[in-house]
Amino acid sequence: MKTEIKSKNLNPIWNESFVFEVGQLDVSSRIIVSVYDHDSFGSNDFIGATSFSISEVQKSTVDGLYRLQNPRDGRLFNHLLEHNTNKYGELIGLMNIKKSDDDKSKVALSDFDLVSTIGTGSFGLVLQAKLKSGRNVALKKRATFHTPEYVMLALEFLPGGDLYFHIMNSEFNVFYLNDVLFYTAQISEALDFIHTNKIIYRDLKLDNVVLDSKGYVKLVDFGLAKSVEETNGNCSLVIKCIYNKYKCSIIFDPEISGTLEYMAPEILAGFEYSYSVDFWALGVLIFEMIYSIRPYQSHDEEKLKQMVLEDPIRFPRQIVENTIPSSVQSLLKLLLTKSQDDRLKSYREMKEHAAFENFDWEGLRNRSIIPSVIPNVESNLNFDPELAHYSPQLSQVQNVNINLDLFFDNFEEIFCEDLLINSAK
Repeated sequence: MKTEIKSKNLNPIWNESFVFEVGQLDVSSRIIVSVYDHDSFGSNDFIGATSFSISEVQKSTVDGLYRLQNPRDGRLFNHLLEHNTNKYGELIGLMNIKKSDDDKSKVALSDFDLVSTIGTGSFGLVLQAKLKSGRNVALKKRATFHTPEYVMLALEFLPGGDLYFHIMNSEFNVFYLNDVLFYTAQISEALDFIHTNKIIYRDLKLDNVVLDSKGYVKLVDFGLAKSVEETNGNCSLVIKCIYNKYKCSIIFDPEISGTLEYMAPEILAGFEYSYSVDFWALGVLIFEMIYSIRPYQSHDEEKLKQMVLEDPIRFPRQIVENTIPSSVQSLLKLLLTKSQDDRLKSYREMKEHAAFENFDWEGLRNRSIIPSVIPNVESNLNFDPELAHYSPQLSQVQNVNINLDLFFDNFEEIFCEDLLINSAK
């Protein structure tokens, strides 16, 4: 469909209407608007494009000023500049799509009291929360939901704090060998579970290993994790687009994500990589727990990359009376092998290594091992005191694009009945 031609006008206004017979389309279908400049020579110069999903038109007004974008972005989403508050979209209510009526069973932000800030990161805050009406929640099952401004993940509260906090508050900033093996065994089991589900974790570090109330560990923060597809033994990373159901596979990921000092050589070199990068990071983490430093450190990023790619591993002198047996140093050498083909890279290899010859794997499985670090969970003593200065309130987002909420239409929202059950029962 074409509009009337406006000649010699730098700010044309059409005020034209079009009727589209969309039929019974999927709510994720999009109406695409492309704008062209028609010149006197009969050619059409592309100016820009935008688009609206059927569900977007159904949910809220689309009256407003929108930025015209390149063809690719314009087909995928719109960029609202100014919302028309004086007029509600006439298209709302005209859509013949039945809305879900199960909202009563859903969990929302208003169901929680935000208690304290227990973590901060590049992409958000970690807040301790409790259900209102006096209900305490263990959150062994999780809930996910979103508002127009925030995506919420309600997870199990782990009151023990992370290993970085505990090692920084320990004598000499190290863990004793028994503790190192205890934590390493659990992390190995966790990585085995993650890898079995075809996921590369990619962000293993002390900050992301958190203690529960009994002193056992859990891995958190999967913001950098990647799904993996295996074809003939080769890995392809899968990027899941947030705005549609399509997937695009790549042979390697050119972006460098995570903490540089934990990254495997193949990531820094831009090579194809797979699960073994997590075991390299585990080697760095074990090294840090034992020696209080990482095997490769430098304030110069380029120098650090060169060290990881070229320098052999060197063991520092012991700082405490915590003799490290040759079997543990052998384990570190295998984990920090630069060739991913020769590296120790599986839970089975870890269990069979001499460093765990006397380790009680059965006791770990039935949780009969008593950890030497059992957190005091009466108050938030296991978190950085500086976090007390952060208000446990969500800040107001200015000039939010109301249509961003539509990007999360396919976001898997989980609403657990158990979440609303009083834990005292």
